[in-house]
Amino acid sequence: MFPDPCRSGCPFAGAWHALVVFDEPDPLRFSAEDVEDYLSTALRWANRVHDHDAEAVYPFIFWNAAWRAGASLRHGHAQVLVAKEEPYARVGALRDAALRFQADTGRDYFRVLVALHEALGLAYRDGVFYTTQRSELTRLRDIDGDGRADTYETVYSWPLEGNYHEYSYGPLIREDGTMIVTLNLAWVGYGASLSKWRGWMLEITPDGEMTPMATGRRSPAGCGFNV
Repeated sequence: MFPDPCRSGCPFAGAWHALVVFDEPDPLRFSAEDVEDYLSTALRWANRVHDHDAEAVYPFIFWNAAWRAGASLRHGHAQVLVAKEEPYARVGALRDAALRFQADTGRDYFRVLVALHEALGLAYRDGVFYTTQRSELTRLRDIDGDGRADTYETVYSWPLEGNYHEYSYGPLIREDGTMIVTLNLAWVGYGASLSKWRGWMLEITPDGEMTPMATGRRSPAGCGFNV
């Protein structure tokens, strides 16, 4: 048995729609195995929908984790939809971008996309780019000279609690080659250091030696030299 497609007036009008209801009621308490189970369950349902309705070819899964994510139910759950005529706007935009990127570069858009996570800074020195991602300072090298990064090397990494507000910025490169990065506090209604070095400014050498410089910062979204 399948639920009827959503009718007009439903935010998912024209799509098959179902819920994956978690055994664990807390939407923020889950393991990697739980996530695998949720996604595989949703995919099995989407495949059954397609077997039932051959025109339903665009699956979409999203996870409502409590009220801030728009969930009307506290109990952990995910929405699963399968649309017919066209993919949802954001999915369609990603698909179009991937096709254009493949045509222009011959490379897989999504492999390049996930190579960096929230890169909030970029610097260049001695033929090498450096960027600060959410969890590390990364060195990017263009080995074959085609203007595209071929290797992604971790210079130094720091722990994460997983809070959305744990942004990381930099690097700012000094004349001697050492680099400065700044790390946001987490936000839980107020700034909180839930993992080591949050709220700090760090000095990092190209060899990956780290020295803490200053603390007491909440959202140090950048820094500069006073020259």
